[in-house]
Amino acid sequence: MLRITLGMLTGGNHFTRADFHDGPCGTGPARAITGTGYIDAGQTGSAGIPSAPEESRMRLAQLSDASGVSTATIKYYLREGLLRPGDRVSTTQTRYGEHHLHRLQLIRALIKVGGLSIAVVRDVLTSLDKPGLTPGDLVSACHVPPVGREVPASEQRADHEAAVSEILALAHRWGWRVSCDTPAVGTAAEALGALRRLSGDGIAERVDSYAQAAEIAAAADLNATRGTIREAMEALVVADVLGDVLLASLRRLAQVHHLRDSTPPVEAVAPSRGTALSPSSPDR
Repeated sequence: MLRITLGMLTGGNHFTRADFHDGPCGTGPARAITGTGYIDAGQTGSAGIPSAPEESRMRLAQLSDASGVSTATIKYYLREGLLRPGDRVSTTQTRYGEHHLHRLQLIRALIKVGGLSIAVVRDVLTSLDKPGLTPGDLVSACHVPPVGREVPASEQRADHEAAVSEILALAHRWGWRVSCDTPAVGTAAEALGALRRLSGDGIAERVDSYAQAAEIAAAADLNATRGTIREAMEALVVADVLGDVLLASLRRLAQVHHLRDSTPPVEAVAPSRGTALSPSSPDR
């Protein structure tokens, strides 16, 4: 079983683990669940966003050209609070920096590729821009809900609590330090409950295989965290949202490979005398 640890260096203090607190349903022993990067304080502007150097300032049209995002969409993101306002250099002119370009790329990736809503993206960016971030804030980066997986409490089935208990038991087996109020516990329980209703108890034989794949993916995500705490949080959000899409796509590629590798070829049936079949002929 893989064990994930992180040495984090922030302001000269060395952390062997982040101090995450379990709720009343916490399971398993304390365990470091961050990554292996070094995180140090970096120069940032207001709201924890790096200030752009003067030579990198762009007009709105230039920002649009550089990002591939229309000026109308950029103005919409500005109105919605997703993008920090530019710097006014005169009563009629505003300049934008490299951090605006990076933020636009992040927003577009989360929405277009990750499938997140504007509201969820706003919450994510608010968390990233919170001043005074600490290593403990890194765990909030793991709370972005999987796309389309939010289930209102009123729609949860009666067996939801049993599925939650099963997920917590799984976490205990793998030594994961989580609690019943960790958002992903609820979404995992909903998925597990639906799978069990559709496929019976056969899913129980596969749950630990899924957990092993999740452990490997989490290790890859967390080992890639570098830079400031805010940068590490952004890296984890990107890994969760876009990594979900990548992992799901790779899983399907692997399924195709294994199906083709294990399924015997279908033998062609010779047509009867006088019958001519072509690729465009209807199936008889």
